Amino acid sequence: GTVPADQRRRERTLFYQLFKKIGVGEEALKGVNSSNGTKVLWKATFEGEGGMDAGGLYRDSVREMCAELQSPAAGGLRLLIPTPNQRFGVGAGMDRWLLNPLRRDKEDLDMLCFLGLLMAAAMRHGSALELDLSPLVWKPLLGQEASWADLVAADEGWCGEVSRCRAVSDPAAWAELGKVWTVSASWGGAAELRRGGSRMPVAFSDRDEYLDACVAFRLKESAKQVEAVRGGLLRRIGTNVLPFVDWREVERMVCGTPEIDVAQLERMTSYGDNMPGGRSHKIADMFWRVMGSLSNQERALFVAFAWGRKRLPSQPGDAHLKLVVDRSLNDAHLPRSHTCFFVVDLPDYSSEAVMRDKLLYAIRHCSAIDMDSSALGALRDEDAEEDARLVSPSGERGERERRGS
Repeated sequence: GTVPADQRRRERTLFYQLFKKIGVGEEALKGVNSSNGTKVLWKATFEGEGGMDAGGLYRDSVREMCAELQSPAAGGLRLLIPTPNQRFGVGAGMDRWLLNPLRRDKEDLDMLCFLGLLMAAAMRHGSALELDLSPLVWKPLLGQEASWADLVAADEGWCGEVSRCRAVSDPAAWAELGKVWTVSASWGGAAELRRGGSRMPVAFSDRDEYLDACVAFRLKESAKQVEAVRGGLLRRIGTNVLPFVDWREVERMVCGTPEIDVAQLERMTSYGDNMPGGRSHKIADMFWRVMGSLSNQERALFVAFAWGRKRLPSQPGDAHLKLVVDRSLNDAHLPRSHTCFFVVDLPDYSSEAVMRDKLLYAIRHCSAIDMDSSALGALRDEDAEEDARLVSPSGERGERERRGS
C-alpha cells in the first residue's frame, strides 16, 4: 500500500523526487502547461496506482507534497518544524509551522529555494499549496518585520517566561533564576548568544540586554532559511510589491483558504443534464443540506475526494464542481468522483441520512486511484484520461464499484 506522508523517508518523498528532477536552475518551474483546463507544472504518475494525469493526479501530488513538508517524521524532509505551541498544545497558532533553522547545508537550502519557486508558481497560476506557515515565516519572507505578537502566537510558553523575567526587579531573585547567555530555540535545543555563553551567567545589570537579545534571536532564528525561500520566490515575483502587501493576502494567494465556505462552493457548482431544475433537484437539495451539516474538516475531505486538494483556489473562477446523479446506483452504493474534472456522481439516494452516511464513508476511506482495465471498459471516450477513485469498500458489491457493470 501507499506509505503515509508522515512515514516516508526523505528520498522517497514526492517533494524530494520533484526537487531532484526539476532542480532550481533559471528555467525551473518557469513554464506552465494546461491539462483539461488545469494549469500544471508537471505530470504525475504514482507507483502502484493506475490513472493518467489530466490534472487530478497533479493536484494529488501537490497535496501529498505539502503533507510531507508538514510532517514531523524524523527521517523525512524536516524543512519545516511545528511551532512550540503546536508541540505542547497551548496558545494560538497550534496548526502553524516554522522553517527549521537546523536545515542549512547546500541541499537543504536548495530545497527551500525550490519551495520558494513553488510558492511563486502558486501565486501566478493558482496552484495552491496546503501549507500552514507562521507569520514568523511569512513576514520576513516579504521583507517585513515580525513582531512580539507573532512570537506569542508561535511560542506562548517561552514568551511568558520572558515577560516574567522582565518583571524581576530584585538582584537576588534574578540570581536565583540562574540565567546564562543562551536562549531556548524553536526546535527545542539551546543556542549561545555570546561565545562561551553557556558558562557565562547573566548579571542583573545586563538582564534587559540579555532578554532583548533572546527576542531578537527568536525573531531572526531562521533568517538563512527565509533567504533561501525568498530567493526562489523573488525569481518569479517582483521585489517592489511584496513589502507592501499584507502577509495574509500573500498566504491566501499561495495557500488558498483552509475554510471551505459552503456558499462559495455552491456558487461554483453546476449540475448534470439528468438533474432538471439544477439546484432545486431533490438530490442536489439533499446534497447541500448534507454539506451544510458537515464540519469544515469533513468539507475539506470532500473537496480532496472530488478535486484532489483540501482547499479551494484563491480565485473562485479557477475551479467548478459538477454534480451528476446516477440513477443506476442506489442506497447500496457510494459516490464516485473524477478528480481531473471536479465531477461527483451521486447515486439516487432515498434520504438525506443515507447520503450523509455514504458520503462520509467515501471521503474518509476512498482515496486510491482506480484506472485498471476493467474499470476503463465502460468509460466514455472523453473520460479516458480521468482518474476515478475507489468507490466501494471491500465486501460491498465486491472490492470496488466497477463503472458500467
